[in-house]
Amino acid sequence: MEPEILEKGICHECSSQNNDPSQQKVCLCQLCNEWFCKEHADPRLPPFTEWDAIRNFPFTTELKVLYYKERKLKGGHPDMVYLRKKINALGIDQNAQEGVLEHIVNRVTHL
Repeated sequence: MEPEILEKGICHECSSQNNDPSQQKVCLCQLCNEWFCKEHADPRLPPFTEWDAIRNFPFTTELKVLYYKERKLKGGHPDMVYLRKKINALGIDQNAQEGVLEHIVNRVTHL
């Protein structure tokens, strides 16, 4: 399914992080249902630096590798739905997933 594209709209990331509410071509993120410009269209893991808070979870290493790999990429937007999808893909039981998500949500540096 192709993302919905508007000729004119406000990019959620440009507006919230760069204080730029200008009208531009935007597309709808299929995960978080927010509108983003081409630069910010791709979902990314939310900024998170307190790895010690989740070190006891069995998939912390894999998540940390993915996080730092994505941090090198340009653009994108932080997306909690994308985070949940990536954690699900690691094949970890539901209780551990919920525990780490709770820790991350409470410590995300910005959204």
